[in-house]
Amino acid sequence: MKLYITHSKWSSPNHFEALGCEDTYPNMVIRFDFTTANGWKKWRHGGWLPIKLDEVPTEVMVRYGPSKPQ
Repeated sequence: MKLYITHSKWSSPNHFEALGCEDTYPNMVIRFDFTTANGWKKWRHGGWLPIKLDEVPTEVMVRYGPSKPQ
């Protein structure tokens, strides 16, 4: 299974969003969300799931780091 990130952005200095899908379920959108107040979350199957930093996929972190507002 491979995760593809199609969109990502910092909507504010404290809020990062990324959208993607898995190659096994290309029509199912997976959303990743980070806020400094709530940490990382993943939207899948109709609900938010909190996830730990080490559970955030590499594909998401690649977009998160370089685009982080200074």
